[in-house]
Amino acid sequence: MAHVREVPRKGGKRAYEVRWRDLAGKNSQRTFTVRREAERFAARIENELAAGDDSHHALKNRKTIQEAIDAVLAADRHRLKPRTLDSYRKIYGKRITEKFGNRRLNTLKRGEIQHWITELAGDGLAAATVKHHYLALRKLFKWAIRERLLTHDPCEHISLPRRSTSNEYPILSVAEIQRLAEVLEDTPPYGLLVRFMAYTGLRLAEVAGLRVSDVELGNRRLFVRQTAQRITGRGWVLGAPKSKRSTREVPLLDSRLIADLKTHLLTHPDPGRSGALFWPGRSPGSRELDYDRMFDGASFRRNRFSTALIQAKLPKMRLHDLRHTAASLWLAAGFQPYEVSRWLGHASVTTTDTIYGHLYPTNYRDHMEKFERYMARETD
Repeated sequence: MAHVREVPRKGGKRAYEVRWRDLAGKNSQRTFTVRREAERFAARIENELAAGDDSHHALKNRKTIQEAIDAVLAADRHRLKPRTLDSYRKIYGKRITEKFGNRRLNTLKRGEIQHWITELAGDGLAAATVKHHYLALRKLFKWAIRERLLTHDPCEHISLPRRSTSNEYPILSVAEIQRLAEVLEDTPPYGLLVRFMAYTGLRLAEVAGLRVSDVELGNRRLFVRQTAQRITGRGWVLGAPKSKRSTREVPLLDSRLIADLKTHLLTHPDPGRSGALFWPGRSPGSRELDYDRMFDGASFRRNRFSTALIQAKLPKMRLHDLRHTAASLWLAAGFQPYEVSRWLGHASVTTTDTIYGHLYPTNYRDHMEKFERYMARETD
């Protein structure tokens, strides 16, 4: 049973204490300045105790944003992939902790969150990056509501900056790919690697985790079965591909690429070893190839790829844009979107259509002939 008791305060003011005994027999209380709020709270406590629910959440919530971050990350440690968990840590640590870390969960208001979102956009962050920060913060409040520390989510009805509807990103032609590869020939196997990425569309983590046993040159195909990613505080971590459809078979469609990959394997020191990596890393502080080290895409981009783009007189681009290049080449060659989607390892064809729909061929001559044949049959 919950009881409301009027308590005198200094200056003639009054407060109202709600006292109750929880299911474990422990006495608890909470103080309000308005009698009506105290009576409503007491009625809620009585209903919850009658239903057999614990009432610990009803005590004054003093948890801070930082404490919520720690609890959420601890709960997700065994559920999320290491790279995803690391991304959350970086988002929380860089901007959310420094802005709200010491604030109590129940003191943060919608207006403050909206102002923070506007500040992030004003600082030049991309719309997608702003959304990632918003979703990370909202994750904390969803956790608090599930734990019954809060009854509402102050992240509701927040206006986010609009993402650009343009799907423009650098895409290389076959001639440009070759030109870039030629610039990189002085640091093998990077010239071949760039061609490989531009003609297979593998993600960077998939390239790093690719093993010799995953590549079947005789059958003109490779299998994506493993990824390798550098995680803060843990070094290189091997894991499963991004999604179920990311574990896939990818065709090798260029005969010249296959021939050069065969030559590349001839230089491999131990291609028959179980788990041998297909692409080598570099020994620290030198250019010496090391097949016991992971290929470090970030280091390659900083130290060689960016410079090679300038030397080849190509636009600034990311290594990930070679994946876009592969998709554009496949679509231009006339392969169907569902095939391209499968080769890229997209979760669904919808993803492929959203990203690359503007690249689909727009010559409807075959469609017209097909429709006219149908109309002719119907009118006979």
